Amino acid sequence: TAHISFATMKPRTRDERHAMRDKERLERDRLANRTGSYHRYEPVKDPTAVAPNCPSYAKPVERFVTTEDVAAIQHKERAQDYSKVMEKHEGRRQARYKREEERWAALDAKERAEQMRLDRLQADPICGRKNVGGAPFNIVSQNGYG
Repeated sequence: TAHISFATMKPRTRDERHAMRDKERLERDRLANRTGSYHRYEPVKDPTAVAPNCPSYAKPVERFVTTEDVAAIQHKERAQDYSKVMEKHEGRRQARYKREEERWAALDAKERAEQMRLDRLQADPICGRKNVGGAPFNIVSQNGYG
């Protein structure tokens, strides 16, 4: 049979193997051996830090709100929410009150109109009678009723 040769790796020394256990060293070696070769990154001290000239920058004292301030802020928010709810209830109450007043006024006006109609019918003796002509005499005989 033919002899197959393999590309053999050069064996590493003990120091090299121990150095490979270090994560920093391992990452550096992987970066150097990757496709695209070694790329040098700019070091960033703190990626979450905000620059002092940035609009979102706050001094350390300003970042933390004391407990009394939080309680006052929450109390103010609850008071505002309560006043909004009370204004809504008051608006509904006023609308219902006005609607009820208008309903009672309409009922009173209807009752007054009915009473005026009854008074008018009682005042005129001829309007109140049924089956009687409107003339003050008998139309057929031309005689008066009296």
